[in-house]
Amino acid sequence: MRTAAQINIANFFLIYALLLIVLCIMKKCKIQQSKLLLLGSIRMTIQLMLAGFVLMYIFEHDHPIFTFLYIVVMVGFAIHRVLSRNPQLNKRFKIIIALSLAC
Repeated sequence: MRTAAQINIANFFLIYALLLIVLCIMKKCKIQQSKLLLLGSIRMTIQLMLAGFVLMYIFEHDHPIFTFLYIVVMVGFAIHRVLSRNPQLNKRFKIIIALSLAC
């Protein structure tokens, strides 16, 4: 694979149109989380762009260590996110959660 996948601008804006529909539904149902939706969509865009650049680099440089490091970082980040949201868990249960996510 030597070329990047191309997404046309219409499909890209379709994603944000769906977010606007969700925002309208939230307003109609009087759910006061529109700031959270906006921040989440901005974060999603940045994360997808960064992941795209990293994956393009990995595909251009065919070495297994890059793939392994990418997987280790992604799994480590997922474990960190789950455990940081639940600091009250005991150490043994945290280890079980980390092993479950890693598997």
